[in-house]
Amino acid sequence: MNSELSSEIDAWLRNDGLVVTASERAARAIAAAFNRSRRADGLTAWQAPNIQDWQSFVRNAWDERNSDGRTVLNSLQEQSLW
Repeated sequence: MNSELSSEIDAWLRNDGLVVTASERAARAIAAAFNRSRRADGLTAWQAPNIQDWQSFVRNAWDERNSDGRTVLNSLQEQSLW
């Protein structure tokens, strides 16, 4: 990740922004970079950044908006229906 993009993401997260990544690995990498930056700033504690991988983001959005109790099928349930 280039430093300009990295600094934009860092600034976004410091201002309580949400970053959605394509994978858990990418989310962990961004979180690690954010934490390194806070330590470099001399901080000993900070709020955890709001970084979610795509699958978690979609699941959380569904859970927040699901008012009638429907559930999401897992992959085995999907295969049995199709």
